[in-house]
Amino acid sequence: VSPFNTYFTVFLPRLLLTSLPLCIFSMFCDHRTPRLLIPILAFLVGFSFLGHKEWRFIIYVVPILNLCAAIGWVTIKQKYPRLIFINRLISALVVIGFSISTVMVIVSSHNYPGGVALQKIHVIQKDYAQARVHLDVYTAMTGASRFGQLRHDWMYYKNESHSLPTDYAVYTHLLTSTPQSHGDYFEIIDIVYGYETIRLKNPSIIVQNWLNLFQNFDLNHMKEFFESLLPVQIVIEPKVWIMKRQHF
Repeated sequence: VSPFNTYFTVFLPRLLLTSLPLCIFSMFCDHRTPRLLIPILAFLVGFSFLGHKEWRFIIYVVPILNLCAAIGWVTIKQKYPRLIFINRLISALVVIGFSISTVMVIVSSHNYPGGVALQKIHVIQKDYAQARVHLDVYTAMTGASRFGQLRHDWMYYKNESHSLPTDYAVYTHLLTSTPQSHGDYFEIIDIVYGYETIRLKNPSIIVQNWLNLFQNFDLNHMKEFFESLLPVQIVIEPKVWIMKRQHF
């Protein structure tokens, strides 16, 4: 449960980034903007009455708010063409906003170890017939949806009532965040890593990575290439363990 103002003070600034001040400016300088913003504000206020809040609930307002920000920028360019510094500052903010969004996308790509684990088990156990796979809560919350349940001869379970290690003995495989609880009956066959935190890189490392820009370029490892250019290091740690029944 989040406070009433969370969408306005936390999620919108994260979603809009540098577009937010332009959006606010346009509301007062262009008569078209209020007609766009009033329904959006009503939508946000309505959803704010719900205790459980997530950014994905309001993602639909972002294109309209970005449109309002664009109106604000055009208004500044048309009414104040001599303010060259302001226009250049706005251009810089757009580039900064795009860069921050790119970093956030790359970081977010490590947020779904459950989905990756579900994908992996179909690859490393492709010859296994009639598997009974249990997905724990963390796995299901981090990307392991029904869209990833690809085998018609496999059974997938998300039973949350198990409390003892013996309760899991009916399964052939586990996707779990607590492998220490299943060592008596299962063995680890793979580990999936996920996002833990970010740390600022040493400036010398950043410079070195940019100097070796073309040497490090590899079409087969584009994700790693872009991560090497970031000013931050994405720290990943083991999140989901793929386990197989020792004797079934």
